[in-house]
Amino acid sequence: MPLLHFYDRATIPGSLRLPLDAELHRLLVVRVDHLTAAGLLNMSEIIVISAETTEPELVAAIGFTPLIDLDGNRFGQTTSCPGLDYVARVSPSYDEAIIAVGNSGFAYHLLVHDDADADLVELCREQAA
Repeated sequence: MPLLHFYDRATIPGSLRLPLDAELHRLLVVRVDHLTAAGLLNMSEIIVISAETTEPELVAAIGFTPLIDLDGNRFGQTTSCPGLDYVARVSPSYDEAIIAVGNSGFAYHLLVHDDADADLVELCREQAA
């Protein structure tokens, strides 16, 4: 599955009509319900990352990679300080990494599948621990 990017009031609920596997569909239903109830649907983007997702695709979608910190250090270097605000295991095959941007309430919600880039999966597992 290629990178999926849901970025506004139309595409986020619209994601629920796509032919997705049952596990991802359930995750998206929960996210849409939660973001709607919290009044954050207009200030959130959901990005689904799988094995087919490349780092350049992720950068094109959100403007950066979570694998490089603000000082330019790549994850795995001893001085790297990842900018993930919240990470949790949310299903048998997905981690969710949330990156808040500024103080407005806007956030990227990365749903990272276990078969995604090994460094990104390791970052999520390390941060969730």
